Amino acid sequence: MNDVKSIAQTGRQTILVIEDDSGILDLVREILVKGGYTVFGSLDPADALDRFSDEPIDLLLTDVLMPGMNGPEFVSAWERQNSKVEVLYMSGYTEEFFESGPISKDNLIEKPFTPTSLLRRVVEKLGNRADGH
Repeated sequence: MNDVKSIAQTGRQTILVIEDDSGILDLVREILVKGGYTVFGSLDPADALDRFSDEPIDLLLTDVLMPGMNGPEFVSAWERQNSKVEVLYMSGYTEEFFESGPISKDNLIEKPFTPTSLLRRVVEKLGNRADGH
């Protein structure tokens, strides 16, 4: 992870990570924090809607398949409560969502990914918005 800082756009961007595997959630949060981002995380999409809906979120980084509420359902629920936001889905199992749903190669990072590839995708989604919102 030595080039993590050189890839990330430092600034006030805030990312909300939703991932039902605690090990993956912790790893993703660590990568993003080292990249200079403010990061909130939750193992449960419904909990995230309750706890973080008042936070100024620049990017939703969510797993696709989760118990209770999948990633696209979470994003839809989030956008009903908040304004539209950048979204990046992560998954190793996405075939059922391609072409018939909201997930495309433009807003997907496939697991497993490296810290460098994750940060590159985050920078692509956030663009040059180093000052947040």
